[in-house]
Amino acid sequence: MKKLLSKIELKNIAGSTIFERGVKYFQNGAVGNITMVSKKYTANVFGTEKYIATYNPENKNFNCNCPYDAFCKHEVAFGLKLIEQYSNLQKTSESFDTFFDAIDNSLKLQFLEKIISENSNLRTEFRKFHKFETNQFEDIEIEDIAEVLYDKIDFYDAEDIYDRASNDHYSEPYEDAIEIFEEELVEFEEEFKQYIKKESYNNILKYYLGVLLGLIKSETTTMAEFAGEPMEFIYDIEKVFLRSIKSLDDENKKQILNLFFEEIDDIEELKKWYFYTDFFNIYLENKELALLLKNKLKKYVYKKDILNLLAKIEKKLGNTESVKKLAEENPDNYKLSVDALYILKKEKIYDKINEILLRLFRTENDITELKYFITPELGEEKYKLFLEKYLLKCKDFSSYKKLRKFINNETAKSIRDKIGRDSFKHQINLHEKWYDDILQFIKKNLKNHYFNYDNYLKDIEQIYPTEAWNIHRKYVEKISCERNRKTYAEIARILKRMLKLKSIETQMIIKELYNHVPRLPALKDEFRKAKIV
Repeated sequence: MKKLLSKIELKNIAGSTIFERGVKYFQNGAVGNITMVSKKYTANVFGTEKYIATYNPENKNFNCNCPYDAFCKHEVAFGLKLIEQYSNLQKTSESFDTFFDAIDNSLKLQFLEKIISENSNLRTEFRKFHKFETNQFEDIEIEDIAEVLYDKIDFYDAEDIYDRASNDHYSEPYEDAIEIFEEELVEFEEEFKQYIKKESYNNILKYYLGVLLGLIKSETTTMAEFAGEPMEFIYDIEKVFLRSIKSLDDENKKQILNLFFEEIDDIEELKKWYFYTDFFNIYLENKELALLLKNKLKKYVYKKDILNLLAKIEKKLGNTESVKKLAEENPDNYKLSVDALYILKKEKIYDKINEILLRLFRTENDITELKYFITPELGEEKYKLFLEKYLLKCKDFSSYKKLRKFINNETAKSIRDKIGRDSFKHQINLHEKWYDDILQFIKKNLKNHYFNYDNYLKDIEQIYPTEAWNIHRKYVEKISCERNRKTYAEIARILKRMLKLKSIETQMIIKELYNHVPRLPALKDEFRKAKIV
Protein backbone atom coordinates (compact mmCIF):
# COMPACT_ATOMS: atom_id res chain seq x y z
CA MET A 1 0.00 0.00 0.00
CA LYS A 2 1.33 3.43 -0.97
CA LYS A 3 1.60 6.19 1.58
CA LEU A 4 -1.65 7.96 2.48
CA LEU A 5 -2.10 11.73 2.46
CA SER A 6 -1.09 13.56 5.61
CA LYS A 7 -3.40 15.85 7.59
CA ILE A 8 -1.53 18.87 6.23
CA GLU A 9 -2.07 17.71 2.67
CA LEU A 10 -5.77 17.12 3.38
CA LYS A 11 -6.09 20.66 4.72
CA ASN A 12 -4.26 22.15 1.73
CA ILE A 13 -6.55 20.36 -0.73
CA ALA A 14 -9.82 21.01 1.12
CA GLY A 15 -9.15 24.51 2.41
CA SER A 16 -9.46 25.59 6.04
CA THR A 17 -13.26 25.88 6.17
CA ILE A 18 -14.05 22.48 4.60
CA PHE A 19 -11.23 20.84 6.58
CA GLU A 20 -12.64 22.09 9.90
CA ARG A 21 -16.11 20.79 8.98
CA GLY A 22 -14.57 17.45 8.09
CA VAL A 23 -12.74 17.33 11.43
CA LYS A 24 -16.08 17.77 13.25
CA TYR A 25 -17.62 14.96 11.19
CA PHE A 26 -14.67 12.70 12.03
CA GLN A 27 -14.74 13.56 15.74
CA ASN A 28 -18.50 12.91 15.87
CA GLY A 29 -18.03 9.39 14.50
CA ALA A 30 -19.71 10.06 11.15
CA VAL A 31 -17.39 7.66 9.28
CA GLY A 32 -18.41 4.00 9.16
CA ASN A 33 -16.17 0.95 8.90
CA ILE A 34 -13.49 1.11 6.23
CA THR A 35 -13.40 -1.78 3.75
CA MET A 36 -11.37 -2.61 0.64
CA VAL A 37 -13.39 -2.87 -2.62
CA SER A 38 -11.66 -3.31 -6.00
CA LYS A 39 -8.31 -2.15 -4.56
CA LYS A 40 -9.92 1.01 -3.15
CA TYR A 41 -10.69 1.88 0.46
CA THR A 42 -14.31 2.79 1.01
CA ALA A 43 -16.64 3.77 3.86
CA ASN A 44 -20.04 5.28 4.49
CA VAL A 45 -20.07 8.85 5.80
CA PHE A 46 -23.26 9.88 7.56
CA GLY A 47 -24.30 13.54 7.13
CA THR A 48 -27.71 14.86 6.07
CA GLU A 49 -27.80 11.63 4.03
CA LYS A 50 -25.59 8.57 3.76
CA TYR A 51 -22.74 9.11 1.31
CA ILE A 52 -19.99 6.80 0.08
CA ALA A 53 -16.38 7.99 0.15
CA THR A 54 -13.51 6.13 -1.52
CA TYR A 55 -9.72 6.40 -1.66
CA ASN A 56 -7.48 4.91 -4.34
CA PRO A 57 -3.98 4.35 -2.84
CA GLU A 58 -2.49 3.90 -6.33
CA ASN A 59 -3.09 7.49 -7.45
CA LYS A 60 -4.01 8.98 -4.03
CA ASN A 61 -7.45 10.05 -5.33
CA PHE A 62 -10.47 10.62 -3.09
CA ASN A 63 -14.06 10.52 -4.27
CA CYS A 64 -17.50 11.07 -2.70
CA ASN A 65 -20.98 10.68 -4.20
CA CYS A 66 -22.41 13.76 -2.49
CA PRO A 67 -23.62 16.69 -4.68
CA TYR A 68 -20.65 18.94 -3.71
CA ASP A 69 -18.42 19.22 -6.79
CA ALA A 70 -15.12 19.90 -4.99
CA PHE A 71 -13.15 18.19 -2.21
CA CYS A 72 -15.81 17.85 0.48
CA LYS A 73 -16.09 17.49 4.25
CA HIS A 74 -17.07 13.82 3.87
CA GLU A 75 -13.77 13.11 2.10
CA VAL A 76 -11.88 15.00 4.80
CA ALA A 77 -13.55 12.96 7.58
CA PHE A 78 -12.93 9.74 5.68
CA GLY A 79 -9.29 10.74 5.05
CA LEU A 80 -8.72 11.44 8.74
CA LYS A 81 -10.05 8.03 9.70
CA LEU A 82 -7.80 6.41 7.08
CA ILE A 83 -4.77 8.25 8.46
CA GLU A 84 -5.68 7.17 11.98
CA GLN A 85 -5.95 3.53 10.94
CA TYR A 86 -3.05 3.62 8.45
CA SER A 87 -0.47 2.07 10.74
CA ASN A 88 -2.69 -0.89 11.59
CA LEU A 89 -3.78 -1.29 7.95
CA GLN A 90 -0.18 -1.31 6.75
CA LYS A 91 0.97 -3.78 9.40
CA THR A 92 -1.97 -6.06 8.66
CA SER A 93 -1.30 -5.93 4.93
CA GLU A 94 2.39 -6.71 5.30
CA SER A 95 2.07 -9.49 7.88
CA PHE A 96 -1.00 -11.35 6.55
CA ASP A 97 0.71 -13.00 3.57
CA THR A 98 3.32 -14.63 5.81
CA PHE A 99 0.65 -15.63 8.32
CA PHE A 100 -1.67 -17.09 5.61
CA ASP A 101 1.06 -19.13 3.94
CA ALA A 102 1.86 -20.85 7.24
CA ILE A 103 -1.74 -22.05 7.79
CA ASP A 104 -2.58 -25.66 6.90
CA ASN A 105 -4.84 -25.99 3.80
CA SER A 106 -7.42 -28.09 5.68
CA LEU A 107 -7.89 -25.23 8.15
CA LYS A 108 -8.33 -22.79 5.27
CA LEU A 109 -11.01 -25.04 3.80
CA GLN A 110 -12.80 -25.24 7.16
CA PHE A 111 -12.86 -21.46 7.36
CA LEU A 112 -14.08 -21.15 3.76
CA GLU A 113 -16.91 -23.62 4.43
CA LYS A 114 -17.87 -21.75 7.59
CA ILE A 115 -18.12 -18.25 6.07
CA ILE A 116 -19.89 -19.52 2.93
CA SER A 117 -22.48 -21.36 4.98
CA GLU A 118 -23.17 -18.17 6.96
CA ASN A 119 -23.38 -15.75 4.02
CA SER A 120 -25.92 -16.17 1.19
CA ASN A 121 -24.15 -13.62 -1.03
CA LEU A 122 -20.91 -15.59 -0.78
CA ARG A 123 -22.78 -18.78 -1.62
CA THR A 124 -24.12 -17.13 -4.77
CA GLU A 125 -20.67 -15.89 -5.71
CA PHE A 126 -19.16 -19.32 -5.12
CA ARG A 127 -21.79 -20.94 -7.34
CA LYS A 128 -20.97 -18.44 -10.10
CA PHE A 129 -17.24 -19.06 -9.68
CA HIS A 130 -17.71 -22.81 -9.84
CA LYS A 131 -20.10 -22.58 -12.79
CA PHE A 132 -17.86 -20.40 -14.94
CA GLU A 133 -14.58 -22.10 -14.03
CA THR A 134 -15.88 -25.61 -14.69
CA ASN A 135 -18.29 -24.77 -17.53
CA GLN A 136 -21.05 -26.55 -15.60
CA PHE A 137 -23.85 -24.20 -16.62
CA GLU A 138 -27.38 -24.71 -15.49
CA ASP A 139 -30.10 -23.87 -18.00
CA ILE A 140 -31.09 -20.24 -17.59
CA GLU A 141 -34.74 -19.36 -17.08
CA ILE A 142 -35.52 -16.05 -18.80
CA GLU A 143 -38.22 -15.10 -16.29
CA ASP A 144 -35.82 -15.70 -13.37
CA ILE A 145 -33.24 -13.29 -14.82
CA ALA A 146 -35.98 -10.73 -15.48
CA GLU A 147 -37.34 -11.09 -11.94
CA VAL A 148 -33.94 -10.58 -10.30
CA LEU A 149 -33.27 -7.48 -12.39
CA TYR A 150 -36.72 -6.07 -11.79
CA ASP A 151 -36.40 -6.58 -8.01
CA LYS A 152 -33.08 -4.76 -7.99
CA ILE A 153 -34.19 -1.60 -9.77
CA ASP A 154 -37.79 -1.54 -8.53
CA PHE A 155 -36.46 -0.86 -5.04
CA TYR A 156 -35.84 2.79 -5.88
CA ASP A 157 -38.59 5.36 -5.51
CA ALA A 158 -39.00 6.59 -9.08
CA GLU A 159 -41.62 9.19 -8.15
CA ASP A 160 -39.30 10.78 -5.61
CA ILE A 161 -36.44 10.89 -8.12
CA TYR A 162 -38.74 12.45 -10.70
CA ASP A 163 -39.91 15.16 -8.26
CA ARG A 164 -36.39 16.02 -7.14
CA ALA A 165 -35.11 16.04 -10.71
CA SER A 166 -37.93 18.36 -11.81
CA ASN A 167 -37.28 20.77 -8.94
CA ASP A 168 -33.55 20.75 -9.62
CA HIS A 169 -33.85 21.07 -13.42
CA TYR A 170 -32.67 17.49 -13.99
CA SER A 171 -29.18 17.99 -12.62
CA GLU A 172 -28.04 16.14 -9.49
CA PRO A 173 -31.03 13.79 -8.94
CA TYR A 174 -31.05 12.90 -12.62
CA GLU A 175 -27.32 12.11 -12.61
CA ASP A 176 -27.76 10.11 -9.38
CA ALA A 177 -30.53 8.09 -11.03
CA ILE A 178 -28.33 7.22 -13.99
CA GLU A 179 -25.40 6.28 -11.74
CA ILE A 180 -27.46 4.03 -9.46
CA PHE A 181 -29.22 2.42 -12.40
CA GLU A 182 -25.90 1.62 -14.09
CA GLU A 183 -24.39 0.25 -10.86
CA GLU A 184 -27.28 -2.17 -10.43
CA LEU A 185 -26.80 -3.47 -13.97
CA VAL A 186 -23.05 -3.94 -13.84
CA GLU A 187 -23.16 -7.44 -12.37
CA PHE A 188 -25.59 -8.53 -15.09
CA GLU A 189 -23.23 -7.25 -17.76
CA GLU A 190 -20.25 -9.00 -16.18
CA GLU A 191 -22.06 -12.33 -15.88
CA PHE A 192 -23.26 -12.01 -19.46
CA LYS A 193 -19.68 -11.52 -20.63
CA GLN A 194 -18.71 -14.70 -18.80
CA TYR A 195 -21.22 -16.68 -20.87
CA ILE A 196 -19.72 -15.09 -23.98
CA LYS A 197 -16.23 -16.06 -22.84
CA LYS A 198 -17.27 -19.67 -22.23
CA GLU A 199 -19.18 -19.81 -25.55
CA SER A 200 -22.41 -21.00 -23.91
CA TYR A 201 -24.56 -19.64 -26.74
CA ASN A 202 -27.96 -20.93 -25.63
CA ASN A 203 -27.45 -19.24 -22.29
CA ILE A 204 -26.17 -16.10 -24.02
CA LEU A 205 -29.50 -15.82 -25.83
CA LYS A 206 -31.58 -16.57 -22.74
CA TYR A 207 -29.62 -14.15 -20.57
CA TYR A 208 -29.98 -11.42 -23.18
CA LEU A 209 -33.75 -11.97 -23.39
CA GLY A 210 -33.98 -12.13 -19.60
CA VAL A 211 -32.31 -8.74 -19.12
CA LEU A 212 -34.44 -7.30 -21.92
CA LEU A 213 -37.61 -8.63 -20.28
CA GLY A 214 -36.58 -7.25 -16.88
CA LEU A 215 -36.10 -3.78 -18.34
CA ILE A 216 -39.38 -3.94 -20.25
CA LYS A 217 -41.27 -4.83 -17.05
CA SER A 218 -39.63 -2.05 -15.05
CA GLU A 219 -39.69 0.62 -17.73
CA THR A 220 -42.65 2.67 -16.48
CA THR A 221 -42.53 1.84 -12.77
CA THR A 222 -38.92 2.45 -11.75
CA MET A 223 -36.11 4.91 -11.96
CA ALA A 224 -35.11 3.31 -15.27
CA GLU A 225 -37.25 5.84 -17.09
CA PHE A 226 -35.26 8.69 -15.52
CA ALA A 227 -31.90 7.31 -16.61
CA GLY A 228 -32.48 8.33 -20.20
CA GLU A 229 -34.03 5.47 -22.08
CA PRO A 230 -33.88 2.24 -20.04
CA MET A 231 -32.82 0.47 -23.19
CA GLU A 232 -29.51 2.35 -23.35
CA PHE A 233 -28.00 -0.33 -21.16
CA ILE A 234 -29.36 -3.13 -23.32
CA TYR A 235 -27.65 -1.60 -26.36
CA ASP A 236 -24.25 -2.39 -24.85
CA ILE A 237 -25.25 -5.96 -24.03
CA GLU A 238 -26.86 -6.32 -27.45
CA LYS A 239 -23.62 -5.34 -29.24
CA VAL A 240 -21.74 -8.12 -27.43
CA PHE A 241 -24.63 -10.52 -28.02
CA LEU A 242 -24.77 -9.79 -31.76
CA ARG A 243 -21.02 -10.10 -32.18
CA SER A 244 -21.03 -13.49 -30.48
CA ILE A 245 -23.94 -14.84 -32.57
CA LYS A 246 -22.47 -13.41 -35.78
CA SER A 247 -19.25 -15.37 -35.21
CA LEU A 248 -21.10 -18.74 -35.24
CA ASP A 249 -21.34 -21.05 -38.23
CA ASP A 250 -24.66 -21.40 -40.05
CA GLU A 251 -25.76 -24.53 -38.17
CA ASN A 252 -25.31 -22.87 -34.79
CA LYS A 253 -27.07 -19.75 -36.05
CA LYS A 254 -30.05 -21.91 -37.03
CA GLN A 255 -30.07 -23.47 -33.56
CA ILE A 256 -30.08 -20.02 -31.91
CA LEU A 257 -32.90 -18.81 -34.18
CA ASN A 258 -35.06 -21.84 -33.37
CA LEU A 259 -34.45 -21.33 -29.65
CA PHE A 260 -35.23 -17.62 -29.98
CA PHE A 261 -38.71 -18.25 -31.36
CA GLU A 262 -39.38 -21.05 -28.86
CA GLU A 263 -38.65 -18.66 -26.00
CA ILE A 264 -40.52 -15.57 -27.18
CA ASP A 265 -43.62 -17.60 -28.05
CA ASP A 266 -44.00 -18.33 -24.34
CA ILE A 267 -43.48 -14.73 -23.14
CA GLU A 268 -46.10 -12.21 -24.20
CA GLU A 269 -44.05 -9.10 -23.26
CA LEU A 270 -41.17 -10.15 -25.51
CA LYS A 271 -43.51 -11.04 -28.35
CA LYS A 272 -44.85 -7.47 -28.32
CA TRP A 273 -41.45 -5.83 -28.25
CA TYR A 274 -40.04 -4.25 -31.45
CA PHE A 275 -36.40 -4.87 -30.70
CA TYR A 276 -35.31 -7.74 -32.85
CA THR A 277 -34.32 -6.11 -36.13
CA ASP A 278 -30.56 -5.98 -35.50
CA PHE A 279 -30.60 -9.61 -34.37
CA PHE A 280 -32.54 -10.64 -37.48
CA ASN A 281 -30.11 -8.80 -39.74
CA ILE A 282 -27.57 -11.54 -38.99
CA TYR A 283 -29.89 -13.94 -40.82
CA LEU A 284 -29.88 -11.87 -44.01
CA GLU A 285 -26.25 -12.69 -44.72
CA ASN A 286 -27.13 -15.62 -46.99
CA LYS A 287 -30.26 -16.93 -48.68
CA GLU A 288 -30.52 -20.15 -46.68
CA LEU A 289 -30.63 -18.32 -43.35
CA ALA A 290 -32.95 -15.66 -44.81
CA LEU A 291 -35.39 -18.36 -45.96
CA LEU A 292 -35.38 -19.96 -42.49
CA LEU A 293 -36.09 -16.57 -40.91
CA LYS A 294 -38.90 -15.93 -43.38
CA ASN A 295 -40.63 -19.19 -42.41
CA LYS A 296 -40.29 -18.35 -38.72
CA LEU A 297 -41.81 -14.90 -39.17
CA LYS A 298 -44.91 -15.93 -41.10
CA LYS A 299 -47.13 -16.11 -38.04
CA TYR A 300 -46.11 -12.58 -36.92
CA VAL A 301 -47.24 -10.72 -40.03
CA TYR A 302 -49.69 -8.69 -37.94
CA LYS A 303 -46.74 -6.67 -36.64
CA LYS A 304 -45.73 -3.65 -38.72
CA ASP A 305 -41.98 -4.07 -38.08
CA ILE A 306 -42.18 -7.74 -39.02
CA LEU A 307 -43.87 -6.88 -42.33
CA ASN A 308 -41.04 -4.50 -43.12
CA LEU A 309 -38.52 -7.19 -42.21
CA LEU A 310 -40.30 -9.72 -44.43
CA ALA A 311 -40.00 -7.27 -47.32
CA LYS A 312 -36.29 -6.98 -46.57
CA ILE A 313 -35.98 -10.77 -46.63
CA GLU A 314 -37.91 -11.03 -49.91
CA LYS A 315 -35.54 -8.48 -51.47
CA LYS A 316 -32.59 -10.55 -50.22
CA LEU A 317 -34.15 -13.64 -51.80
CA GLY A 318 -34.79 -11.74 -55.04
CA ASN A 319 -38.59 -12.08 -54.75
CA THR A 320 -39.59 -8.63 -56.02
CA GLU A 321 -43.14 -9.77 -56.79
CA SER A 322 -43.58 -10.74 -53.12
CA VAL A 323 -42.43 -7.27 -52.03
CA LYS A 324 -44.99 -5.64 -54.32
CA LYS A 325 -47.69 -8.00 -53.05
CA LEU A 326 -46.89 -7.14 -49.42
CA ALA A 327 -47.20 -3.45 -50.27
CA GLU A 328 -50.51 -4.02 -52.06
CA GLU A 329 -51.94 -6.03 -49.16
CA ASN A 330 -50.83 -3.42 -46.60
CA PRO A 331 -51.48 -0.03 -48.24
CA ASP A 332 -51.19 1.81 -44.90
CA ASN A 333 -47.62 0.64 -44.38
CA TYR A 334 -45.51 3.54 -45.68
CA LYS A 335 -42.19 1.66 -45.64
CA LEU A 336 -43.60 -1.23 -47.71
CA SER A 337 -45.01 1.20 -50.25
CA VAL A 338 -41.64 2.92 -50.67
CA ASP A 339 -39.94 -0.48 -51.07
CA ALA A 340 -42.43 -1.25 -53.85
CA LEU A 341 -41.80 2.14 -55.49
CA TYR A 342 -38.09 1.40 -55.86
CA ILE A 343 -38.89 -1.87 -57.61
CA LEU A 344 -41.57 -0.29 -59.84
CA LYS A 345 -39.24 2.54 -60.85
CA LYS A 346 -36.59 0.02 -61.86
CA GLU A 347 -39.24 -1.90 -63.82
CA LYS A 348 -40.60 1.36 -65.30
CA ILE A 349 -44.21 0.60 -64.29
CA TYR A 350 -45.30 4.25 -64.04
CA ASP A 351 -49.06 3.79 -63.73
CA LYS A 352 -48.51 1.80 -60.52
CA ILE A 353 -46.07 4.46 -59.26
CA ASN A 354 -48.77 7.11 -59.86
CA GLU A 355 -51.27 5.09 -57.86
CA ILE A 356 -48.96 4.62 -54.87
CA LEU A 357 -47.77 8.25 -54.90
CA LEU A 358 -51.37 9.52 -54.78
CA ARG A 359 -51.96 7.40 -51.70
CA LEU A 360 -48.72 8.33 -49.94
CA PHE A 361 -49.22 12.08 -50.40
CA ARG A 362 -52.36 11.76 -48.27
CA THR A 363 -50.42 10.35 -45.32
CA GLU A 364 -48.75 12.22 -42.46
CA ASN A 365 -45.41 10.48 -42.99
CA ASP A 366 -42.13 12.16 -43.84
CA ILE A 367 -42.44 12.14 -47.63
CA THR A 368 -39.02 13.60 -48.54
CA GLU A 369 -37.99 10.25 -50.06
CA LEU A 370 -40.82 10.48 -52.59
CA LYS A 371 -38.95 13.18 -54.51
CA TYR A 372 -36.86 10.43 -56.11
CA PHE A 373 -39.94 8.97 -57.83
CA ILE A 374 -41.36 12.24 -59.24
CA THR A 375 -40.03 12.19 -62.80
CA PRO A 376 -41.31 13.35 -66.22
CA GLU A 377 -41.88 9.69 -67.14
CA LEU A 378 -45.05 9.80 -65.02
CA GLY A 379 -46.68 11.93 -67.73
CA GLU A 380 -46.89 15.74 -67.75
CA GLU A 381 -50.13 16.10 -65.78
CA LYS A 382 -49.12 13.65 -63.04
CA TYR A 383 -45.60 15.10 -62.99
CA LYS A 384 -47.00 18.65 -62.42
CA LEU A 385 -49.49 17.34 -59.84
CA PHE A 386 -46.84 15.59 -57.74
CA LEU A 387 -44.35 18.46 -58.05
CA GLU A 388 -46.97 20.82 -56.64
CA LYS A 389 -47.95 18.41 -53.85
CA TYR A 390 -44.31 17.86 -52.92
CA LEU A 391 -43.60 21.61 -53.10
CA LEU A 392 -46.49 22.50 -50.78
CA LYS A 393 -45.74 19.77 -48.26
CA CYS A 394 -41.92 19.89 -48.18
CA LYS A 395 -41.29 23.56 -49.14
CA ASP A 396 -38.78 22.34 -51.70
CA PHE A 397 -37.51 25.17 -53.92
CA SER A 398 -36.03 22.87 -56.57
CA SER A 399 -39.53 21.42 -57.08
CA TYR A 400 -40.87 24.95 -57.56
CA LYS A 401 -38.29 25.67 -60.27
CA LYS A 402 -39.19 22.45 -62.09
CA LEU A 403 -42.92 23.20 -61.84
CA ARG A 404 -42.45 26.81 -62.99
CA LYS A 405 -41.60 25.64 -66.49
CA PHE A 406 -45.19 24.42 -66.89
CA ILE A 407 -47.20 27.27 -65.31
CA ASN A 408 -47.83 30.99 -65.90
CA ASN A 409 -47.35 33.90 -63.47
CA GLU A 410 -50.93 33.82 -62.21
CA THR A 411 -50.75 30.11 -61.34
CA ALA A 412 -47.29 30.56 -59.80
CA LYS A 413 -48.62 33.31 -57.49
CA SER A 414 -51.61 31.16 -56.60
CA ILE A 415 -49.30 28.30 -55.58
CA ARG A 416 -47.05 30.71 -53.67
CA ASP A 417 -50.02 32.00 -51.67
CA LYS A 418 -50.93 28.45 -50.60
CA ILE A 419 -47.55 28.06 -48.89
CA GLY A 420 -47.73 28.69 -45.17
CA ARG A 421 -44.10 29.66 -44.59
CA ASP A 422 -43.38 33.39 -45.18
CA SER A 423 -39.65 32.87 -45.65
CA PHE A 424 -40.33 30.41 -48.48
CA LYS A 425 -42.77 32.82 -50.15
CA HIS A 426 -40.05 35.45 -49.93
CA GLN A 427 -37.60 33.09 -51.64
CA ILE A 428 -40.07 32.66 -54.51
CA ASN A 429 -40.67 36.43 -54.74
CA LEU A 430 -36.95 37.07 -54.99
CA HIS A 431 -36.51 34.36 -57.59
CA GLU A 432 -39.36 35.83 -59.69
CA LYS A 433 -38.26 39.45 -58.99
CA TRP A 434 -41.70 40.25 -57.60
CA TYR A 435 -40.18 43.05 -55.51
CA ASP A 436 -43.40 45.02 -55.17
CA ASP A 437 -45.02 41.98 -53.54
CA ILE A 438 -42.19 41.90 -51.01
CA LEU A 439 -42.67 45.58 -50.19
CA GLN A 440 -46.44 45.20 -49.75
CA PHE A 441 -45.90 42.16 -47.53
CA ILE A 442 -43.55 44.18 -45.27
CA LYS A 443 -45.95 47.12 -45.00
CA LYS A 444 -48.85 44.79 -44.20
CA ASN A 445 -46.99 43.11 -41.34
CA LEU A 446 -45.23 46.11 -39.76
CA LYS A 447 -47.85 46.36 -36.99
CA ASN A 448 -47.09 42.79 -35.96
CA HIS A 449 -44.96 43.13 -32.84
CA TYR A 450 -43.03 39.92 -33.61
CA PHE A 451 -42.46 40.60 -37.30
CA ASN A 452 -38.77 40.78 -38.20
CA TYR A 453 -39.13 43.13 -41.16
CA ASP A 454 -35.37 43.53 -41.60
CA ASN A 455 -34.92 39.99 -42.99
CA TYR A 456 -37.19 40.89 -45.91
CA LEU A 457 -36.34 44.58 -46.40
CA LYS A 458 -32.58 44.10 -46.82
CA ASP A 459 -33.20 42.40 -50.20
CA ILE A 460 -35.07 45.38 -51.70
CA GLU A 461 -33.51 48.41 -49.95
CA GLN A 462 -31.63 49.54 -53.04
CA ILE A 463 -34.68 49.01 -55.26
CA TYR A 464 -37.01 51.10 -53.06
CA PRO A 465 -34.61 53.38 -51.11
CA THR A 466 -37.21 55.98 -50.05
CA GLU A 467 -39.77 53.36 -48.96
CA ALA A 468 -37.05 51.40 -47.14
CA TRP A 469 -35.81 54.55 -45.35
CA ASN A 470 -39.32 55.42 -44.14
CA ILE A 471 -39.89 51.88 -42.86
CA HIS A 472 -36.57 52.00 -40.98
CA ARG A 473 -37.47 55.43 -39.52
CA LYS A 474 -40.84 54.21 -38.21
CA TYR A 475 -39.12 51.23 -36.61
CA VAL A 476 -36.52 53.45 -34.89
CA GLU A 477 -39.29 55.74 -33.59
CA LYS A 478 -41.15 52.70 -32.27
CA ILE A 479 -38.24 51.29 -30.24
CA SER A 480 -36.46 54.52 -29.23
CA CYS A 481 -38.60 54.78 -26.09
CA GLU A 482 -37.09 51.53 -24.76
CA ARG A 483 -34.23 51.93 -22.28
CA ASN A 484 -31.67 49.14 -22.58
CA ARG A 485 -28.29 48.72 -24.27
CA LYS A 486 -29.50 45.98 -26.60
CA THR A 487 -32.11 48.35 -28.05
CA TYR A 488 -29.53 51.13 -28.37
CA ALA A 489 -27.25 48.83 -30.36
CA GLU A 490 -30.21 47.90 -32.61
CA ILE A 491 -31.03 51.59 -33.19
CA ALA A 492 -27.40 52.32 -34.10
CA ARG A 493 -27.33 49.42 -36.57
CA ILE A 494 -30.53 50.55 -38.32
CA LEU A 495 -29.40 54.19 -38.48
CA LYS A 496 -26.16 53.08 -40.12
CA ARG A 497 -28.26 51.37 -42.81
CA MET A 498 -30.41 54.51 -43.17
CA LEU A 499 -27.32 56.68 -43.78
CA LYS A 500 -26.70 54.78 -47.02
CA LEU A 501 -30.24 55.52 -48.20
CA LYS A 502 -30.72 59.18 -47.11
CA SER A 503 -27.63 60.67 -45.53
CA ILE A 504 -28.72 64.22 -44.55
CA GLU A 505 -32.13 63.24 -43.13
CA THR A 506 -30.57 60.37 -41.16
CA GLN A 507 -27.86 62.63 -39.67
CA MET A 508 -30.60 64.92 -38.34
CA ILE A 509 -32.27 61.95 -36.61
CA ILE A 510 -28.93 60.82 -35.15
CA LYS A 511 -28.23 64.32 -33.83
CA GLU A 512 -31.67 64.56 -32.26
CA LEU A 513 -31.37 61.18 -30.51
CA TYR A 514 -27.78 61.83 -29.44
CA ASN A 515 -28.73 65.09 -27.71
CA HIS A 516 -31.94 63.72 -26.25
CA VAL A 517 -32.81 64.72 -22.68
CA PRO A 518 -32.32 63.04 -20.25
CA ARG A 519 -28.89 62.21 -21.63
CA LEU A 520 -28.28 58.51 -22.24
CA PRO A 521 -24.57 57.59 -21.99
CA ALA A 522 -25.21 53.97 -23.06
CA LEU A 523 -26.99 55.16 -26.22
CA LYS A 524 -24.13 57.50 -27.06
CA ASP A 525 -21.65 54.72 -26.45
CA GLU A 526 -23.45 52.45 -28.95
CA PHE A 527 -23.58 55.26 -31.51
CA ARG A 528 -19.81 55.72 -31.16
CA LYS A 529 -19.24 51.96 -31.50
CA ALA A 530 -21.29 51.97 -34.74
CA LYS A 531 -19.24 55.01 -35.93
CA ILE A 532 -22.29 57.06 -36.82
CA VAL A 533 -21.21 60.08 -34.73
